[in-house]
Amino acid sequence: VVSTQSGHYGRGTSSVPGQKECDNAIRNLETLNNALQDPSVPVNSENFFDCIETLVHNQRLLEDNLKQLPVLVKANDRKKFAVAIDEINDALSALEGATAQTAYLVGVSDPNSTAASPGIVDPELYTTADKDIRAAVEKLSSPDLTQQDVGGKKKKVPTATLR
Repeated sequence: VVSTQSGHYGRGTSSVPGQKECDNAIRNLETLNNALQDPSVPVNSENFFDCIETLVHNQRLLEDNLKQLPVLVKANDRKKFAVAIDEINDALSALEGATAQTAYLVGVSDPNSTAASPGIVDPELYTTADKDIRAAVEKLSSPDLTQQDVGGKKKKVPTATLR
């Protein structure tokens, strides 16, 4: 789903303010899942408590920037929207790294640890949220976007994210 859609987003809209940042974020999300699949290798030199601190800090950054998106859309501030997308991307990368490192540390600290089984994350909900976010980002990045369009779309990204 992600690879098919990311190819679609790159066509013909790369000159739209914020599109590059959105494309980078989409590519980043594609790689985040791969890094979390094999926690048998350390990803950085952080200890467990550093990882927790990184998680808390970047979760706050992610939350703050997600809350800003509707405000920036309403103000039609595409440059700040692009900056917010970059900051969301950076926060997601840091969260992924800290999560993978934490999984590694927990795994090596217990000699009885085994590979994880599927988690409690609802893949269908994730897929739906992913599609909703991508559709909203594509529409918000359109050069033909009107203020009336913004009114109907401004809540789509945070709503899909915070289900």
